[in-house]
Order: sequence, then C-alpha cells, then structure tokens
Amino acid sequence: TGGERWLDNSGWLNETIPYCQWYGLACNDKNEIIEVNLKNNNVTGGILPLRAFSQLTELDLSGNKLSGEIPMRFASFFPNLGHIDVSNNEFVGCADMTFSSDTFYANYSNNKFSCASFKKYNPADEGLEVV
Repeated sequence: TGGERWLDNSGWLNETIPYCQWYGLACNDKNEIIEVNLKNNNVTGGILPLRAFSQLTELDLSGNKLSGEIPMRFASFFPNLGHIDVSNNEFVGCADMTFSSDTFYANYSNNKFSCASFKKYNPADEGLEVV
C-alpha cells in the first residue's frame, strides 16, 4: 500500500507504537479497530486486508490511488459498517456490494467499475444512501 509514501503514516512503520495510535485508526475500549480513515493520503495498491476488523463502523479510503478489484461482498465482512467511502480511486471490475442494515452511507463513485450491484441485508431500512 506504499506506506512509506503516504502523506501521513504516523505509527504505521513503527512496530513499537500500538496500532490504536496509528494515523487514521480509531479503536473502541476493547482495542478493536472501529474506524479506518485514510482519506486523501496517497495510499496505493490493492484494497487493504481489513477482513479481520469485524467491529469496523467507518471505512474511508477515498481520494487515494487504490486499484484492482474490491472482493465480492466486501462490505458484508463488516456487520457494523455504517459509512464506507472508496470514491476517487482506480478500482476496476464489478462492485458487488451487500450492505448491513447499519449502513447509512456508501460512496463508490469515480472509479473504473465495469458493473455494480448494491444490496442491503434489511430491505426495510430506508436510511441507506448510495452515491
């Protein structure tokens, strides 16, 4: 992901700093990562391996140089995800997203997707905004 070239990589390249203190990460009181916000930070390469962050509520990777395909049903890996923004990158392929009922904001715009499919777990939830 080009961490050494990020605009702010505070903590990421230093194994002695606890990850909850790394730039762009926020944790809950159990030290579980709940937010990843690396917006406009010159992050490059493919999507970060975030699947282990089951408590994630916010993911903002917008305005970077991320590329490749987003894994199928990527958003469904995070049952508590309320906000996801991967806009203004260079993602390709099909954006096949299934959101939880907690998702209220999703932005996948300004990428190079060839197709898109957006679904949510609970069709009765009218608060989802897909941009």
